Amino acid sequence: MKKISILFVCFIAAFGCESSFAQVAQQWSGSCRIQFNGKSTLHDFTGNVTAEPFLIAVSNPTDPVNAAARGRVVAKAAKMDTQKPARDRKMYKVMGTGSFPDVVVDLGNLTAAATKPVAGGPVPTPTVIPFDLTIKGKTKKTIGKVSNWNYTDSKITFRVAFPVSLTSYGIKPPSVVGIVKVEDMISVTADVSLSRK
Repeated sequence: MKKISILFVCFIAAFGCESSFAQVAQQWSGSCRIQFNGKSTLHDFTGNVTAEPFLIAVSNPTDPVNAAARGRVVAKAAKMDTQKPARDRKMYKVMGTGSFPDVVVDLGNLTAAATKPVAGGPVPTPTVIPFDLTIKGKTKKTIGKVSNWNYTDSKITFRVAFPVSLTSYGIKPPSVVGIVKVEDMISVTADVSLSRK
């Protein structure tokens, strides 16, 4: 049972938790650094953003049948940085950061089965994490692939990777004088670190 409950804790690390949920749940503190990669007609580009600090929680952590995990991670769109100020300004414009400041990932009642865990190691290893991703006010169901899993009793780290279609969120890929165009698909990786409180 302990191994299953830890599995739930691991997943919520990427996404934070709601304060009312944390009152009755096991708590961990977490951090998440996000990298996004895109392609254009001339060159590829990479950007980074760090999510806001968060707590994570799992209700009924010793009961795998009734254990439930919920949470949220928020990254500020205007803090996304590609190391090119002119490109960043265009990115903020097409993302409408003034009206839609947050990029949000939400989980709801995550179950062990939904993560498709595999045996091996001190705890079952998750292979996927399903979540709702909200960008520019539009929400889409997304599945992230889990890798780089590392577990100890006091700390858990892992990576979640998933693609994002800009147009599916109402974002028109920016271009320069109609020649240099950014491709629609962006790849995203989130490196998560979770420490027991």
